[in-house]
Amino acid sequence: MGRRRYVGQRQCPLTDQNYAIAPLSMLLRAVSQGTSPGTLTPIHRMFAYAALQAGNFTPEVQAIIAVPMTDLAPQYFPIAYQDHLLYHFYAGILAAACGHYDRAIELLELCVSAPTQSIPSAIQIDAYKKLVLIQLIHRGKVAALPRYTAPGVTSSCKNLTAYADLVSAFTRLDRAKFNETAQKHVEAIQKVRRNTLHLS
Repeated sequence: MGRRRYVGQRQCPLTDQNYAIAPLSMLLRAVSQGTSPGTLTPIHRMFAYAALQAGNFTPEVQAIIAVPMTDLAPQYFPIAYQDHLLYHFYAGILAAACGHYDRAIELLELCVSAPTQSIPSAIQIDAYKKLVLIQLIHRGKVAALPRYTAPGVTSSCKNLTAYADLVSAFTRLDRAKFNETAQKHVEAIQKVRRNTLHLS
């Protein structure tokens, strides 16, 4: 029957997350009536995950991920650190898939620069990898991370040899070198793609 994850108290097959989108969308609308539209809840993370896995890039999905998450309401919606990371990670990928690259960059930067302990989350590192590729595609260069990014995250990102090599080749406008570098590191890049929906 395949892998399953729980959304609320109902089991949702990973093979068709579209079934989860409508009820989650209804929950988000209900939640927004009692809080500000920019209040982040665990439902946002579930919604973004379901939309991404289903390949659902409808105007409704785009409208939801376009709203900046600027508030929390822990007294009503207990939220974990990973809810914040995963929502912005998934929403960033959704935004990029919809062609909203500036919004994708903003969302992924929020994930990468989130406060953390000395050991960064794997989610943040994967978010950085996607951030690099989207910035190269959309802007032709990679911007420095925000100054308030945790030192451990910044250090880990600087040690990503495959992505540093890609950026170097791309910014030199050396197509042959870029293709050679991409081929050299193809396994590392494809691994990020395979792992995207298995972060937890």
